[in-house]
Amino acid sequence: MASASFHLSRRLAALGATIKVFTYFDEPVVQDRDFGIDVDRHSCPKWYTRVVRRATNAAFSLLDPGTSAYQLADILQRQWGAFALRTSLGQFSPDVLVVADHGLPSLLLGRLPGCKNVLVAHHNPSRFQQFPGLPPFSRRDIDLSMRLENFALRYIDAVISPSIFMTGVFRQSHQFSGAVTTIPNLVDTAFTDSVAPVDPRADMGLAPDSVVIVVPSGGNGFKGALLLPQLARLVDCLFDREFGIVVTGHANPAFRKSMQGLSAKVRLAFPGVLSGEEVLALMKSASLCLYPTLVDNYSMALLEAAASSVPTVTFDVGGNAEIVHHERTGYLVDVYNVDKMAELTVELMLRREVREQLGAQAQVALRANQGSDSAAQQWLEVLRA
Repeated sequence: MASASFHLSRRLAALGATIKVFTYFDEPVVQDRDFGIDVDRHSCPKWYTRVVRRATNAAFSLLDPGTSAYQLADILQRQWGAFALRTSLGQFSPDVLVVADHGLPSLLLGRLPGCKNVLVAHHNPSRFQQFPGLPPFSRRDIDLSMRLENFALRYIDAVISPSIFMTGVFRQSHQFSGAVTTIPNLVDTAFTDSVAPVDPRADMGLAPDSVVIVVPSGGNGFKGALLLPQLARLVDCLFDREFGIVVTGHANPAFRKSMQGLSAKVRLAFPGVLSGEEVLALMKSASLCLYPTLVDNYSMALLEAAASSVPTVTFDVGGNAEIVHHERTGYLVDVYNVDKMAELTVELMLRREVREQLGAQAQVALRANQGSDSAAQQWLEVLRA
C-alpha cells in the first residue's frame, strides 16, 4: 500500500495536482525518503497495538477456538492514527481525499466538509479465509470486519480498484451504489529509472555472473514462507551451480530455520524490511523474481520487478495474471504447484537470453500501461468527477 501510494502521489503531482500524503499507521521499521512529497506522518503507541492484539486474540479464542484472527485487530489498531490525523486533514482542507481500505481509516475520518472521498479497494478481508497449509481463519473476525467496512461506505463517494480481480471481489462483498472504477496501480518510471542497482553478489560470496533470485516479502505466510523452503530445496536439486536467494521483508527465526539444510552452493540473504528505493536497487541486480504468493490484489512487487526488467515466476492468483503475461513477461503457475514453479524457475536460471527477453518485454508492457500518462489521467478523471 505504501509503495502504491508513493507512486500515485508522484504521478498525480507531475500532472499538476497539489498532493499531500497523510499516514495513519507508520511503522518505525524503515523510513523512506519523501522525494519531494509532503508527508504528514501518524501512527499509534506500541502499548495500544499490544493491547488491541491481546484483547482480540483473547476474544476470538473464545468465539472461534483454534482459528487465527487479525482483521478486526488491524482495523482497531489503525483507528488511533486515523483519529489523530483528523486535525491535520481539516487544516489542509482537501477537495478530494483518497483513502485506503486497509485498516479502515475512513471509519473515524468520516467526511470532511466539501471533500469528495475516494476509496482504494485493495485489501478486502473477505479474501482471507482458508488456505491449505495455513491455520484456519476466524469467520467471525472476517464477518465483523466486513460489516464495519460496509458501514464506513456511507462516507465514500467513489471507489477505485487496482485490478479486475479486486473489482469483482469488492462487488461481491460490499453494498455500494456508487461508481467502482478499475485503474491499475501506477508506477512512476522517472523514479524507478533514477534508482541505481545495488549488487548483493560480492557480499553473498558469489561470482559476478551468478544467478540471484529475489523473493519479495518471502517471510510472510501469505507471500512465500509456507512454500519457499520446499521450493528452495527443489531448485537446489535441479540447478548445479552456485546461486543466491535474497528474501526481503520480515523473516522470523522459525522461517529462517525452515530455510536451513540447503547445499553449500546456495547462498541466502535476509536483508530485512527495505525502503522502496532499496527494494528497487536490489531488484535491478536480480536475475529473476520468485513470488510464491497464495493471495494477492495487484502486486507492487511484480510491478517493481517489471520496472527493473526482471522476469517473474509467480502463482496465478488474484490480479497476478493482469501483470504477468505467461511466457511473454514471466511465468504463471497454478497455485500450490511447487514442482512446476521450481521447474520454470530453473529454466530461467539456465537460460539467460530468455530471462533478458522476458524482462525487457515486462518493462515495455509496464511503461505502456502502469507507467503511462493515460492511466494517471484515469485517476484524475475519477477525482474530478
